[in-house]
Amino acid sequence: MVINHRTGSKQDDKGNWCIFEGGTDDDRLDWGVWAVPPNDKPYPTCGSGNADTGDDYEAAPDLDHTNPRVQKELSDWMNWLRSDIGFDGWRFDFAKGYSGDLLGLYVQNTSPAFAVGEIWDGLSFGEENAHRQRLVDWVHSTGGRSAAFDFTTKGILLQAVKYNELWRMRDSSGKPSGMIGLLPEKAVTFIDNHDTGSTQKLWPFPSDKLLQGYAYILTHPGIPTIFYDHFQDGNLKAAIRNLTGIRKRNNIRANSGCRIIVAETDLYMASIDERVICKIGARYDVGKYMPPQDFVIVTSGEGYAVWERKTSSHSPK
Repeated sequence: MVINHRTGSKQDDKGNWCIFEGGTDDDRLDWGVWAVPPNDKPYPTCGSGNADTGDDYEAAPDLDHTNPRVQKELSDWMNWLRSDIGFDGWRFDFAKGYSGDLLGLYVQNTSPAFAVGEIWDGLSFGEENAHRQRLVDWVHSTGGRSAAFDFTTKGILLQAVKYNELWRMRDSSGKPSGMIGLLPEKAVTFIDNHDTGSTQKLWPFPSDKLLQGYAYILTHPGIPTIFYDHFQDGNLKAAIRNLTGIRKRNNIRANSGCRIIVAETDLYMASIDERVICKIGARYDVGKYMPPQDFVIVTSGEGYAVWERKTSSHSPK
């Protein structure tokens, strides 16, 4: 759902591409320079609307989301996507381009089953807490109406498995160090997406560590997502299915409890709801951290393993 910016259909009298056509017989979504904020980079002479409420997106003119007509016609279009086309959730692209309260308004106006925003900014190691707090603050700014992609977990997990720095996975309070350690019920975890991986590869997860990543997010709190490219990979699909099955049959939820057992250079282990234990990292012999006898290993691979607590009807798959 790209509503931060819009590509023009025609040029205005100054040569800016900021005359927009909605594609219908009436004037719905037919907008002009009034729908673009002033001083919009790199279109400083284009807009005459109200000031932008977020970051600039330089590939196309930003929209003035404080304008009542923009709000109404975008909401109407989104409701059409729901009622006529069949979409039931929104993934908001470049959500930092306009304020969270305005995004929350669109969610309120359209009542999707689920909404998540892309708030992607730089992650510097040493300021992970501030990074994840910005995600939490953004969710709160939407009135709690939208979740956020957990870019903090993405970055820390990538660094941890790539460089044997799994100690990064536990914060100073003993909780997961990403957004899932603060607001897991609104944290959408992921390994890669169309920007970070795929053909763009702007921030790709190490290809030989992908299943370590999925073992982590599919057993941990948060709302995990599976990248289509990975699920269609014949070398990954069966293992990902196994991990999703473990999550489902153990009823792991976004707000499940997570007790981190160990987080060292080459070994991370955590117990989720005291029903599942996940291990990632290069260390094979976990020594004193071996799960107790009432747990049984249900899946494993290079650098990862998962145990379930035995039950009278336990039947590993």
